[in-house]
Parts: sequence; structure tokens; C-alpha cells
Amino acid sequence: MAQKFLTNIDLNKNELQNAKIQNLGTAPSSPEDGQVYFDTGDNALKVYDGTAWVNLQEGDISGVTAGTGLSGGGTSGTVTINLANTAVTAGSYGSATAIPTFTVDAQGRLTAVTTASISTTLAFTDDSTTSASVALNGGTLSILGGTGVSTTANDSSDSLTIAIGQAVGTTADVTFNSVAAALTGNVTGNADTATALATARTIGGVSFNGTANINLPGVNTAGNQNTSGNAATATALATARTIALSGSVTATGVAFDGTGNISLTTAIAANSVALGTTTTGDYVQNLVAGTGVSVSVTSGEGQTPTVAIGQAVGTSDNVTFNDLIVSGDLTVNGTSTTINTATLSVEDPLIILASGNNTADAVDIGFYGLYDTSGTQDLYAGLFRDASDNKFRLFKDLQVAPTTTVNISGTGYAVASLVANIEGDITGNAGTATALETARTIGGVSFNGTANINLPGVNASGTQDTSGNAATATALATARTVNGVSFDGTANITVTAAAGTLTGTVLKSTVVTSSLAALGTIATGVWAATDVAVAHGGTGASTAAGAKTNLGFMTRYAATIGDNSATAIAVTHSLGSDDVIVEVYDASTKETVVCDVDRTSANEVTLTFSSAPATNALRVVIIG
Repeated sequence: MAQKFLTNIDLNKNELQNAKIQNLGTAPSSPEDGQVYFDTGDNALKVYDGTAWVNLQEGDISGVTAGTGLSGGGTSGTVTINLANTAVTAGSYGSATAIPTFTVDAQGRLTAVTTASISTTLAFTDDSTTSASVALNGGTLSILGGTGVSTTANDSSDSLTIAIGQAVGTTADVTFNSVAAALTGNVTGNADTATALATARTIGGVSFNGTANINLPGVNTAGNQNTSGNAATATALATARTIALSGSVTATGVAFDGTGNISLTTAIAANSVALGTTTTGDYVQNLVAGTGVSVSVTSGEGQTPTVAIGQAVGTSDNVTFNDLIVSGDLTVNGTSTTINTATLSVEDPLIILASGNNTADAVDIGFYGLYDTSGTQDLYAGLFRDASDNKFRLFKDLQVAPTTTVNISGTGYAVASLVANIEGDITGNAGTATALETARTIGGVSFNGTANINLPGVNASGTQDTSGNAATATALATARTVNGVSFDGTANITVTAAAGTLTGTVLKSTVVTSSLAALGTIATGVWAATDVAVAHGGTGASTAAGAKTNLGFMTRYAATIGDNSATAIAVTHSLGSDDVIVEVYDASTKETVVCDVDRTSANEVTLTFSSAPATNALRVVIIG
């Protein structure tokens, strides 16, 4: 017997392990789309596609047909496809001296194969038409540099570079050590040497083309030269001259005729050279050290003064001062400002905290301090405005330093005491007070709590208005009779039950309260008092449902359901609890079935099925 599920099963993406599909010799009747079973006759897994059962092991290929160049095929069982032979003979094609050529048809088959011969050597000639060759398969062709030419091979870039000593293009400047050759045509520029001038020149009236030496009359041969004017050069001045210096720099005159060098002894006149105007460059007469600045050399010819302050003050340096006085505004940027001082004095009467907290209210505002009462545990105390409830709090003993908020649930956190004179209204009760806000009258005497008072007739001479009853007294002013026994309150009395109070063992109906030590059997009557607890033999409840709950009783509700229409069936059990057990079974086979159960209220459940149960097909049992 299999358990029936009348609703879908959602495994919530969990694995269905060690499962077995239903085994049948014939297909199930009235199948649903997607229903599966294992056919034990075909040994195949089948699924219903809405029209027929599909063999999942066979797939959906109904047949294989041979196409162009193929033969074989079939519609069932194992199918073989054969590839037809072409005119190409199987074998290897191509060699060291021939390469294969192919013909390929539209199906990608080789329909023809032949070979084409290739050359196995590379022939080449030189400038003299001398022929040579190199084998293409394994041979090596060397390209060597001749006179003035170099070659460089690069295996990584598969390149060969041929170079000469310099660029020799039409616009290049070319330099040779020497050229031994006949030149034809014009040569631009000057030759270092030549055998003749292109154009003969006249020197001292004698023609000269450079091919032979010449003699000049009046110079190295007899004759005259035209010597009017000044000679371009001479070994001496015709008239010696005196050279002297005057001005800021002076020198005594010295005769000079050109036959030899002369020396002048110079002198600079006192206070004649103005530094900074007559001289070039900047000039500082003297260096004076100011406050906080030291100068190693203040003045002196050729000196290098050193100017220093007490420490480095670069933008990235840490600076230490003994006392720092800022006369203007001081702006400190960064995330942390630490002040290690014994005394902090601030002139500002109102200190701004959380100045950047102008877009939200997410940080606590206040101050705190560090202390240690044990020597082993840091503690924190302070005053702050709590952003979560807009209240100011005074705290102590917090063991973790606050950040942007104070953790009021943190370890050790406690409310601190405030000792102060407080004016204004205070919510709650004060532990003590020196005076009452409103004086009260006690025994006719005004009392505000600032001093003791005396009450006439109590602790001072006088009388009190004693009309009314005293809260307590040692005796009654008038003795009273209790069940026939006189009682004035000065001593205990024993009261004998009044006649008629008890009739046999039955209390009289007029007795409404009693303290009986033992209670016998109550044969009749209505209990009109509080519920008797279970521990004392009662149910502890005033309703049947409550009594069943207290006594642990379970109540059962059962009904027949199904109308061949509804898939969601509401069942009212009136057990007054969600703690109920619901079971549904087939009314005919008595087999348990599974459906969705929703406890819609304490008195109702809703049963949901994937399809509507037939009329009166199911029974539901609810225990609670």
C-alpha cells in the first residue's frame, strides 16, 4: 500500500536521494502531462507528453537517411552510415621535390590528388655574373660584408641588416680620411690642399696661381713697394705710447712701443665701488639673527653664513614648541587632535561639539574621561546627549571607550550620581528633600519639612480634636458582645458557636465564610467561588475547553469532506486552539492521504488539494 499525496510536494531545492520510479508492465491509465514510469517490458523510462508515452532512452530520432556520398541508414535499431569511396587512391602524397595538390567536392571529400614539382635549390649571381646556388632543404646562404660593408643577422626578428660606415645620401655630409681617385665634375666646398688655384690672384702686383713660388719687389727682391698708409702689422710703434688707468681703479702710466708686453699695477680707490650698483649680483652687508634664528657667520669676505631655526618646519614635519601663542584664528584639519597638557583653559564660554552633525542625528554629543579604580581595568565616565532618545545621560564604569556613540548596554555601564542643587521641576521621586514645595497642616500645625513641629495634645500641652475613630487603641471605649461573650479588646476571648449555626454536620445557610480544618462530602449545591486548582482536585478552569487543557485531555473532531468541486475545504472544529493534529484518509480504502493543511484560526483549518476530491470521498480527523 502506498501513501497518497493529494497536493504537490516542494522539496525546496533539496535532493531526492535513492529514489525509484514506479515499475509497471503496462502504461498507467488516464495519465497526466509529465507523468513518468519505468516500463519493465521495454526496460525503458517513459514520460507522457500529453498525447503519447515517449521512450526517453530512444530519444526523438525516428530515422536516419544517407545523404550525398553516404549509404546505409534506417528507422529503428542500430543504424550504420557508410562513406562512399572516391577516385582518390589511399596513400601518401608529396616529397622533398614535389608538393601535393587536391580537389575537394561540396561534401568536403578529396576527389582528386596530384603533385607539383618544386625547385630544391636557390640560384643567384654576383656583380661579375658568377653563378652559385644553395640547397633550399637544409642549405645555408651566407651574406657577408665586403670592404666598408657589415652585415648583422637577428634570429628573433628573422632580419638581416646591411650597413656601411656612414650615410651617403644626396643630402648627407660625408667624411673620408682620404680619397684616391680621379674626380669628374664640380666639388662644392673648400679642399684642405690643392695644386693650383682655380683663379690666379695678384699679390704685391705679382700674379699667383699656387703652382710655383713668386718674388715680391721691395720685399724679397730688389724693387719698391707702395708703402703709403699704415702697415697692417709692425714689430714696433713709430711713437711709444703711455698707458695708464684712472677712475675707481687706477694705474700709473707705463710706456708701450709694441716691442714687448707691459704690466700695470692697479689700485681700487677707497669707497669707490658701490656694491649692488657697480657690481653684479645681490649684496647683503650683514646678517643679524632675529628671534628664534641663529646665524653662524654674520659677515666677512668669502664667508658662507648658515641660518638655522630650532627645528624643521616643513608641511610634513612634526613640530614641537614650548609655548605657542596664535593671535589669529587657528584651524586644525585632520581626523584626530591630541592635547597633552596638565591644564586646558578655553576663553570661549560655549564650546561647540559635533559641529559637522548638521545633516543627521546619528552621533551622541558630550564628553567622557578615563579612570582606573582597580589598576587592571580602564573605566570611562561622562555626560552626553543620547541621539536615540534625545535625553542627556550621566554615566560611569563603562569598560569600553565610546566612539561616535556611547553603548549604554556595554559592559559595566551604570548611571552615575549627580550631587548638585537643582532648580525647576524634576520627574520622579527624590530620595530626600530639605523642604516640601507646598506646606501641609498636621494636627492643625503647618509643616514644610524645614524644622520639627509639636502637636498639642500629642507631644505638647493642649488638646486634639479626637472626634471619629482612632486607628488603633488598647481597649474599646464600650465593650461589645461577640456571640454572647463580652469583648473590650484588652484580651483574647473564646466564642462558642451560636445555637442554630450548625445543624448536625451542616453549616447553616447564613454562614457565608468559614475556616474549616476538614471538609467532608458535598452532596448537592452549586460551586460559586473561584476555580479549584488542579493541585487541590479541581480543573483550574471554569470552561470545559479550559478544563481539558489544564488536565491534558485531547478532544477529537471528525467529518466527511469532498464535493467533487472545491480544491480548498474549510473545516470548523471549534477546539479553540491552533495546537491541533490533522489527518485525512480515504473513506473507502481507509488509507491516509496527504494534502496541504492551513490552521486559519483557533477553531478552523483549511485543507487544500491539487484536484477536487469526489463527494464524501475523504474523512478528516482533528485532535486537539
